[in-house]
Amino acid sequence: MEAKHLALEIDSILSQFDPSKVKLLLAERITRVASLYAADISPVESHDTIVTFLRHYISFAPELINNLNLLAERLNMTALLSPYVQLASNYLASACHELHQDEEFDSFKAFMTLLHGAYIFLRMIEELDDRIQNFVGIPLSECDTLHANLIAHETIGDDFANRLDRVVTSLFQQSKITKAVIEAQLDKTQLQAFRLAGEAMSGEKIYCLAARHHLSMI
Repeated sequence: MEAKHLALEIDSILSQFDPSKVKLLLAERITRVASLYAADISPVESHDTIVTFLRHYISFAPELINNLNLLAERLNMTALLSPYVQLASNYLASACHELHQDEEFDSFKAFMTLLHGAYIFLRMIEELDDRIQNFVGIPLSECDTLHANLIAHETIGDDFANRLDRVVTSLFQQSKITKAVIEAQLDKTQLQAFRLAGEAMSGEKIYCLAARHHLSMI
């Protein structure tokens, strides 16, 4: 499924989403996240902020998929990146299809199903960025997902999120990443300029996804 179509499917599901049910059923986990990332605002406001952020985290996945596709073409790294993008797209498309088949819409089930799919993809982005940065000194993507993923991890729950983490890390082999980066014949002078400017291989300034939503570790 194309990223644009996937975005429409996800937005269609999220448009039916009832945040009050999610906040009620995830109250304990969201409170724990709030104590780490939103301790300077009231409990009610912090819960609203976190649920709103997680909704954006989900809807942001197709945009990142599209960005990664474009970046792969520009950097001559399609062979490396395409399998990860395809896996994420297929998982989210399957989740959307499953939810559309339900006779009755369940906000909590829909939210968690899409959150799992978004988490898998954004964790892949984090893992890919880390491995590429270890090799060339800068990440591939300008979107730093570390804290966003920690928030999603806590919301999903440690046991299941750890299972998803193991699936993600099993997909990566450093040797394949190193080989692909070497074969891309990237301009070392440009990479150095990006590093000094605080930019990623995309040429954009690196930013923290969670901080953009006023969530930061105290």
